[in-house]
Amino acid sequence: MPQYPFHVTGRPLPVCDHARRSRYRAILLSLGLILGSLTNVGCNHSETASPPPPTNIDPPTVDGDTIDPEVAAAIESASKSIQANPTEGRHWGELGMVFFAHDFKGQAIKCFQQAAVHSPEEGRWPYLEARCIAAIRPKEAEQLLSQAVSLCGNDPPSVRLFRVELLLELMQLDEAEAELNLSLDHDPNNGRGQLALARLLFMKEQHQDCMDVLQKLDANLNSANEQSGRRQPLYLLGAESLRRLGKPEQAEQLRKQAMTQVEFAWPDEYMSEVSSRKTGLKTYLVKADRLYNRGQYEPSIALLRNTVAGYPDSLWGKILLGRALIRTGGPSSSYPQDEKQKRLLEAVQILEETLQTDPNAVEAYFRLAVAKDYLQDLDSAIDLYQQAIKLKSDFTMAHYNLASCLNRKRDMDGAIQALEASVQAEPEFVDGHHMLGRLLIAQRRYPEAAKHLGIASQLAPSNQQIAERYRATMEKAQVLDD
Repeated sequence: MPQYPFHVTGRPLPVCDHARRSRYRAILLSLGLILGSLTNVGCNHSETASPPPPTNIDPPTVDGDTIDPEVAAAIESASKSIQANPTEGRHWGELGMVFFAHDFKGQAIKCFQQAAVHSPEEGRWPYLEARCIAAIRPKEAEQLLSQAVSLCGNDPPSVRLFRVELLLELMQLDEAEAELNLSLDHDPNNGRGQLALARLLFMKEQHQDCMDVLQKLDANLNSANEQSGRRQPLYLLGAESLRRLGKPEQAEQLRKQAMTQVEFAWPDEYMSEVSSRKTGLKTYLVKADRLYNRGQYEPSIALLRNTVAGYPDSLWGKILLGRALIRTGGPSSSYPQDEKQKRLLEAVQILEETLQTDPNAVEAYFRLAVAKDYLQDLDSAIDLYQQAIKLKSDFTMAHYNLASCLNRKRDMDGAIQALEASVQAEPEFVDGHHMLGRLLIAQRRYPEAAKHLGIASQLAPSNQQIAERYRATMEKAQVLDD
């Protein structure tokens, strides 16, 4: 087994091998490993080089009436710094980062070009311009990245590694390999570099070597407790490599594991600076959602209260606030009962107001149903879940929660029907199959129960409770057959 990291050797694929390039790009795109939709990237395609940027220009603008007022204020503030000192590169770069943070890439590009003119020694400006255009003008972006790497080297490492990733997409494997070796010489254990190495080996059809690198990367991430839940590209690439190695069952198992993961979040100092410029409603909602998902409910509620106060017309601000209040007012909350009741009632008021504004807000129906359920108003909860399902027929959790309410109302047939709809909407929904199996057992429908418990057991092989219930149900089903 080769020792990694190592300098890749072997003959790379020809750059102009159209059939192979198309096949590999299709695979990488399906694996979520393409940075963007790279169109017309062929051997005979050439991109017209951009002319040198003009100097002594006014800062770019956007229509202030069409954007978030806080974003408009940030743009205005950065523009005033340029007007006070138009030859200061960092001021142009600051305005460019504000534009880039809010997806005004055309304006951002102009600013980064001016920043590079006035601060030619600073590598971040060509790097950030390249990030703006990589998906639409990849060859021009690669030239900018070459310039950025010559200025930055491996500090920060993300500059060179992003160039490696773009070179891989352009199928320029020799150049990608050379840059990757320089990166891994500097930091042999860099996870992003190791993933790029695995991609390179895959593209050179060295699938076992690719798997060796991926396994080591996964182990290193586990030992460092990094990127937990964010390894989808690693597992998808591993699944495809296993398939190429003639191991379809292992490949399918790894593919399913990948579906429980999301994308990597590699450190990128310059892009972090861009992200820090984000402001406005969208930014607040995303941040509040992240706090909620991390279990930081009180900071999420505080941020959402401020957001709703500043943006009273934001339906999603109210829906997310209602969700957080329900979570802290629900059965698992550690608050006293009177405080939980208070939070649930506040959530009900907020969500009912939301539905008055938008009667088709399906998420508001669902969250309001949960609140009513916790308040022991099962009839209202059932009606609201059904309203949500009318608007979104494949709403898995609405079907599942509806089944729970119907079961408590002793409508077992209705509960079974709702659970069947939940697993039809999401065939790999473990809890749905498990509960459906339990209700079918209660009706002595053992063969049907065994079917769903078997699916649940396959989807959650480490769940001993499901496995034991499945075995017991299979025995009863066998007795009926005998």
